[in-house]
Amino acid sequence: MKKIILLTAMLLTLGAFINTSLFAQDYKIAETGQMSCYDEDRNAIDFPVVGDSLYGQDAQYTGFEIALVDNGDGTVTDEVTGLMWQQVPVSDSYTYYQAIEYCEDLKLAGYDDWRLPNLKELFSIGNFNSGWPYLDQDFFSLANPGISKDEQYWSNVHYVGVTVECGPLGEGGERYYNYVRLVRNITSTGVEESYFENGNFKIYPNPTYDQINVAGDSEITELYIFDLTGKTVLEYTPNSTFCTLDLSSLNNGFYILRADCADNTAIAKTIIKQ
Repeated sequence: MKKIILLTAMLLTLGAFINTSLFAQDYKIAETGQMSCYDEDRNAIDFPVVGDSLYGQDAQYTGFEIALVDNGDGTVTDEVTGLMWQQVPVSDSYTYYQAIEYCEDLKLAGYDDWRLPNLKELFSIGNFNSGWPYLDQDFFSLANPGISKDEQYWSNVHYVGVTVECGPLGEGGERYYNYVRLVRNITSTGVEESYFENGNFKIYPNPTYDQINVAGDSEITELYIFDLTGKTVLEYTPNSTFCTLDLSSLNNGFYILRADCADNTAIAKTIIKQ
């Protein structure tokens, strides 16, 4: 217990001096592919001028030109974001937890560090110059032949709500099965999220927006989230080897996550809520 208290104190001290510029990393925003402006009735129009009520549409802003490269090995590299994508998703759909297992088991193009993308990453490969599926099919394949709005994809956020086109629903009517298009990091970018592993203990994604996953081979009995003053802001009793924590009530900033396990092991880790 003294070691855990000491480790937590060290992390609290370290966290107080972490450079908050992590929240201001340069993020290269790729073009969305949107080339036209529209009026209220969805008719294409000339670009509105400053002062016009319709001025400031997506097509009037420029970002980095879309730069996708087909690697010829079942992957696509986005040279803007520095991400490598799974080119051809499998035709099977998964629950959120099955999708995580799929990440851990996949070996593609010689790499085994594939993961679920975050929401910003998933949006970054969208091409809105045409209609659904808002994806450049010269580079990316769909999971199934034909185009259906039922083909929805998991991000690393465990979404349990429903949408108009949400595919099969699970018990209780929540979102159940989605498809998976995995991603891996090539270079450090503003959308990068880390995956922390210590022995048989995993915490991901970190930084995070609203949720964080904690997994261990041993049953996790207690979870605590501390702010940098040492105050306990959240407390959980999962009694499970895997749990997803809801951090949506927390302000953006640095926190300490501490996990106690049934085998008397424990770990503390700095996490970032964005």
